[in-house]
Amino acid sequence: MVVRVVIAALTRGFHDTNAYATLIARNRSLSDVAICDQDLDVHHVLFHEGNISQEHQLYIADKTPSLNLKFVDVSEEFRYVPSDQGCKTGLCKETQGSARFSLGYKTMCRFWLHRFLDYTHDYDYVVRVDEDCVVKSLDLTSIIDDMRSSGKVYLTPSLMSEDSHDVVIGLARFSDRFAQEKGLAHPVYNQNPYTNVFVMNIEYFKCLALYQEYCKEVDKTGCIYINRWGDLPLWGVILSIMVPRDKWAVENRLVYYHGSHCNHINC
Repeated sequence: MVVRVVIAALTRGFHDTNAYATLIARNRSLSDVAICDQDLDVHHVLFHEGNISQEHQLYIADKTPSLNLKFVDVSEEFRYVPSDQGCKTGLCKETQGSARFSLGYKTMCRFWLHRFLDYTHDYDYVVRVDEDCVVKSLDLTSIIDDMRSSGKVYLTPSLMSEDSHDVVIGLARFSDRFAQEKGLAHPVYNQNPYTNVFVMNIEYFKCLALYQEYCKEVDKTGCIYINRWGDLPLWGVILSIMVPRDKWAVENRLVYYHGSHCNHINC
């Protein structure tokens, strides 16, 4: 059976094509580790805010023609009007730290928490590779083979400790209550997947009712926008309370350089 895989990033447009240098470096690194496997149907998608012109799309795609890049406009996500319930109830609040993050950044967090699933229903697996990541090694054939044989549904390259206190205000209270109400294990807050790169079984999470409900309840609070609850700590909660430990793993075959943090991951 052919497995359909999408390698994706969420990016934005610029006035000057020189500003795409980081994204193009990411794309070139993926082109260098091209996957040639008849059992994998690999697609490369760039989700964007609707502000990358057709001319700029051609410019970006021309730098890595082997990827056959597809650009998908997700501007609807950036028109989303968040709830202010979390602020009204005192669950979360804006802080000096959270105010430094743009509306676009917070929308990115929401997108990679759950909204991306609406745009990936044609695929079996999604591989997130953010625009500031330069891939050094990606043995996708063996990684997907191993996931299918072992039943793994989520791979992260690394685990991080807790996020900054001023951008997770109310998250523990909210998640503790959710877990208690659903009869789940107590959430773990210091084992968060490094989410700028991950590999995920799409169908598993689309069918995981608890995950869908948790994301819906997070949206109701509006705390991603009020206090910048990030997709990293939110996925840490999701994995710890509703995904059996033998179904997700740290994968050291995901090797890359994360530019914005100046981190070499698994190198």
